[in-house]
Amino acid sequence: MIWLCDIQNCNKASVRISGECVLCNRHLCANHLGPNYHTCPQWEAKARYDPAARKGEQDEIV
Repeated sequence: MIWLCDIQNCNKASVRISGECVLCNRHLCANHLGPNYHTCPQWEAKARYDPAARKGEQDEIV
């Protein structure tokens, strides 16, 4: 299945793997993966990523 970008009025296909964010649960195209649209921390920034990942997991459970 091909996911489309979740940004309003964008009908481009999301980028496979890196275009699916487990933190905000959005699918994003190459144009909208940048920091102007997508502000979730990258996994390399452990101090910011780990709390966001825990929150994302909790939101998914609830």
